[in-house]
Amino acid sequence: MGVGQRQAWPSAAIAWDINGTWLLQLRETYYKNIGSSSVNSSDTDISAVYKGYKDKLDLGFGYHFIGGGRIREDDSTTENRPYVNATVRGKLFDIGASNRFMLEYRDFADKSDYFRFRNKITLFSLFESYDTRAVRLLNRERVKPYIADEVFFNFNGQGFSQNRVYLGIQLKIKKNISANPYYMFQTVKKDDQWQNNNIIGFDLTFSF
Repeated sequence: MGVGQRQAWPSAAIAWDINGTWLLQLRETYYKNIGSSSVNSSDTDISAVYKGYKDKLDLGFGYHFIGGGRIREDDSTTENRPYVNATVRGKLFDIGASNRFMLEYRDFADKSDYFRFRNKITLFSLFESYDTRAVRLLNRERVKPYIADEVFFNFNGQGFSQNRVYLGIQLKIKKNISANPYYMFQTVKKDDQWQNNNIIGFDLTFSF
């Protein structure tokens, strides 16, 4: 197991709700190594989601651009990454859950391209019954804790290449402002060795 890193992943996004059916989003994320001289980086993600299936199913597609020098995965080259995804929502053992399937095409500047599959399962309602003296401590409309696990499979012969475990809170700050602070434990394969990284993230989204 290789030596891990401590990283910070802050991001900011603008989202547009179109007729209650489509959601367009532009997100910029910055990746910083804490206590290290490694090169920091940023990337841009543009996506569209069709959410017309009564909150049970979302279908989406997008484009992710990653510049050279990034610290967060297994490469240090420029990458163009179009993708498609689908998110299914429901109950898992009476717990609110979602399952997102994503297929990415990784188009690199200086090496062979390949597809990658990602699957992220999120559980939202673990704290639903947390009461003290019959007083609800968590406003479910404004504060939504969750845990999640995401696996990555490369279609270049490498197979399973990464796992991410998330612990976070979705916060509704104001009507059109939301935040998502989280901790992530990332296990990623680099140079045929597995490395554990501890990551603190903070996503801020402005909706219109």
